[in-house]
Amino acid sequence: MSPLSRRGVPRVSRDAKKGHPQRQRAPCTIRIPIEDFRAPSGAYDQQMRTTLALLLAVLLGTLTTAAHAEDGVLRDGRDRVPAQQDILNVRIDNGAETLRMTARFRDLRPDRRANFRMFVDPRPADDRAFIVFAMRAADGREVAQVQLSTDDEFGGTPIRCDGLRVRWDLARDRIRFAVPQDCMRPGGRVSRFKAVSGFWDGLHGDWTRFVTIRKG
Repeated sequence: MSPLSRRGVPRVSRDAKKGHPQRQRAPCTIRIPIEDFRAPSGAYDQQMRTTLALLLAVLLGTLTTAAHAEDGVLRDGRDRVPAQQDILNVRIDNGAETLRMTARFRDLRPDRRANFRMFVDPRPADDRAFIVFAMRAADGREVAQVQLSTDDEFGGTPIRCDGLRVRWDLARDRIRFAVPQDCMRPGGRVSRFKAVSGFWDGLHGDWTRFVTIRKG
């Protein structure tokens, strides 16, 4: 049946009025070769997500390490160790003439002994490194030294270092250091650092990761 006009009268095409047969328009058909489309399988999708997660983790780790090295802060956070051994962070100013450090702890108390070692490798290309050592006994006695390192964390032989200054600021739970670079091997563009505290009994203490900071 022909479609109706607005007035209910059947519509007649122009071709029908002229006596010509009414032309039929061929439908426009678009064929999509769906057999060529392959949706990712569950295993493939999971593999892609895992790969992207690993790449993101590597990128974030790289950015984090770069930021720590750039701003000169060695961060460690709270650990399950005695409060006077718990290193929170160490701010490092690796100056051309003087190495300045501020080590912050969770709680430094006058009636408890505490110590701190900073492993310093001023020229990572060679095999000589140093330890900046500070110790405070419960009776208030203090020791400060620069040592020639015999390993990466504990051992060292004291060497002379004129100008070494160490200040225990117990009210702010921190130790401040000023170490002339001349006491250690001069030269080199970067230095590696790692902090350690405690371990009087060889078992309990705190330590940080290594960080590399440019000199100057």
